[in-house]
Amino acid sequence: MARKTVENIREEEMEFLGMKRKKKTPEEILNDPIKKMEASMTERKKIQEGYMKSYKNAKVQVKEEIDENQGTDIMEKMLGERRDWVNE
Repeated sequence: MARKTVENIREEEMEFLGMKRKKKTPEEILNDPIKKMEASMTERKKIQEGYMKSYKNAKVQVKEEIDENQGTDIMEKMLGERRDWVNE
């Protein structure tokens, strides 16, 4: 049998009394919830960035479509409203 040193006995006693955390088992290290949380957070951030890029691209496309299709109509309507306001 291996002899226990004073340091090993002290470590075991501190763990027993709750003064020190127990060492994690390999299974606990593998299934660490904090690492899983950080991984899912980075995954969500990547997804959010992708959605933001697609949103900005769609916003630019819609603005270009409005400018092409309705830009002159909107400008004429606004000019007419201003003229009516000045004439009043």
